[in-house]
Amino acid sequence: MRLTLFNELAAKDLITSAHGYKALAALREAKGDTAGRDTALARCKSMAKDAKVCGVSSGAAQGA
Repeated sequence: MRLTLFNELAAKDLITSAHGYKALAALREAKGDTAGRDTALARCKSMAKDAKVCGVSSGAAQGA
C-alpha cells in the first residue's frame, strides 16, 4: 500500500523532498524494481543539498 501511495504521489509530482524520493527508492528496491529505484534516486539527488541523503542500502525498506 505504501508503494502504491508513493507511486501515485510521484506520478503527480507531489513528493516535495529528497527524503520522500529516498523512501520511494527504498520501497521500489524492496519490490525488485531496479529501474524505478534508479529513477527515484536520480530525482532524490537532483533535490538534495547533499547527495549522501539519497543513499539506499539493500533491505532499507524492510517492513514496507
